[in-house]
Amino acid sequence: MRKYFALAAVIAAVGVGLGASQAIADNGALRYVSCPDTTFTDTVGGFTINYCFQDVVTSSGNANALLSGVLVDPSTAPSKATTVAGFGCIADFGNGGVLITTDTRLTVTPSGNVNGTCKFH
Repeated sequence: MRKYFALAAVIAAVGVGLGASQAIADNGALRYVSCPDTTFTDTVGGFTINYCFQDVVTSSGNANALLSGVLVDPSTAPSKATTVAGFGCIADFGNGGVLITTDTRLTVTPSGNVNGTCKFH
């Protein structure tokens, strides 16, 4: 079971959201889900967000995480949709399986909604 999942700006120190998530077998892949039970807080690209995630880990070890959440302070929402890419994303599956990637993308909307992806290869 996943020990933690975290986002972090590449230059900044890595933030870690602690929590457990449910593991589900899904067509030969293992899917982890924190939504809606466990949320995390991190800062990416100057935006502080509360988010949850779900991801799929294939038998080859690849994983894709889908993030969804909201800004902690809605007054910091941009006037138009803003995308942040290339930030660090870390997953620890608790069995020595730590994955790190910067193949990432996060979009923040004027309404304060946040959606993003982390692609682990």
